[in-house]
Amino acid sequence: MNETHGTLEGIYITATAAALPQPVERVGAIAGTGLAGDRYALGCGTFSHKPAQRDVSLIEAEELERFVRETGHPLDAALSRRNLLTRGVRLNDLVLTCKSSHIYSLGSFVRH
Repeated sequence: MNETHGTLEGIYITATAAALPQPVERVGAIAGTGLAGDRYALGCGTFSHKPAQRDVSLIEAEELERFVRETGHPLDAALSRRNLLTRGVRLNDLVLTCKSSHIYSLGSFVRH
């Protein structure tokens, strides 16, 4: 079994599409819906009307840092408008393998 260990550095939610996501210490995850209190779980996100589900979004801390370093423009987790800030996990690698038989876990949550 090939394991990659990373960390969850931040959780961000917002109840409306226009507001900047705010950090929270913990949040409930609702299967097939999203994060409790977040705009997409409430059905009022910018892309809520699109047919593809947007339950939760992730971004790598390393990529935010790279963007700032290369462009000189500020960009933090909240400004990225993503829900989960990770470190030590190559998220694009997960996208490439997510339709296979791999198992992914985030804390005690496990996705088959």
